[in-house]
Amino acid sequence: MFHVNPAEVQKVLIIRIDKVGDLLLSTPAIRSIRDSLPGAELTLLAAPYNASVLEGWDALDKIMVYDRSWPSHKKRAFAANLGRQSYDMCVVLSPVSCAYHLAKKTGARVRAGILYSGRIIPRLLAPFLLTHPLVFNIDRAVKNGAPVLHEVEQMLELVRFTGLSAAETPLEVPVTGRDAEWAQHIIAEHGMAENLIGLHLSFKWLSSGWTAEDMAGLFKMILDAVPGSSLLVTYGPAEADAICRFENYYRIKLTDGNPCLIATDKGKILLAGNLPFGRWAGLLQKCRLVVSPDTGSLHLAAALGKPVVALYERDTFNHCSSQWSPWKVPSSIIARSDFNTTSAKILQGIRQLYDDA
Repeated sequence: MFHVNPAEVQKVLIIRIDKVGDLLLSTPAIRSIRDSLPGAELTLLAAPYNASVLEGWDALDKIMVYDRSWPSHKKRAFAANLGRQSYDMCVVLSPVSCAYHLAKKTGARVRAGILYSGRIIPRLLAPFLLTHPLVFNIDRAVKNGAPVLHEVEQMLELVRFTGLSAAETPLEVPVTGRDAEWAQHIIAEHGMAENLIGLHLSFKWLSSGWTAEDMAGLFKMILDAVPGSSLLVTYGPAEADAICRFENYYRIKLTDGNPCLIATDKGKILLAGNLPFGRWAGLLQKCRLVVSPDTGSLHLAAALGKPVVALYERDTFNHCSSQWSPWKVPSSIIARSDFNTTSAKILQGIRQLYDDA
């Protein structure tokens, strides 16, 4: 094993080709690499939707796109091109086999990556693909129902494993002035209260017996718990079924990118979905706190410095609430169960975080 000599590193490729939340959780590690290698050119390889997430961020010089759904010939051409870029170092933050193979194709002298102990084939291939494979025994902990090391801490450990310095900094996400202005216009246009509470309508809500009527009731409870507040409800493409149920319940028709206002006797609810990432971030930036299941919106809220009421499923609570908990923001952590019990915990968490925000 050898450590990186910063003076010898001119070009770095960072591979994170999975979901939005995973990319946002990678920002402390990327910031640490930037601070350790201030003169190097840092390039991020991201999934198609994620390419815009960190656009304009000062820790990166370039962002490239890799789509795991590409046909084989396009993947081969892309990998061959990586080998012509003369990278000195490659850091794999996505623990998936194709990322390790891409790292090998770079020909970089230092190729570091995270591996999980239970993924046998990647572990067997790792010595041939990576120079610095770092194995975490996550699978054993999950099997035993034990907490695991936070995702951010895993990636920082990988950075240290190469010999670079790493610091536990907050998550980061850039929000352009254009997106912030658009969000402010939308909030003003719909007459939303300054005390805005965000809630992400993930498909995870409408499971375990929860209904659209339950969620509508929760919306009113939240508005009633914080007098003078308004509620921002966001959603993404994966929530098509949930949105259909809400359209039927409220007798409305939602269109992508066009926020829809619902006025209730408790306050205003603004539904905004399938937005470009920057506009979604701009709207959440206007919130005082955010309520979210374990999904990318939770980590976006944390990257914006917002307190989070975070919900995790009961059967994976110990694992998920430790590996993917809100990073370095005030939070209320809840194991989701039946509607009455969970909604009471959500309201308690909102009151506590709202008063402290």
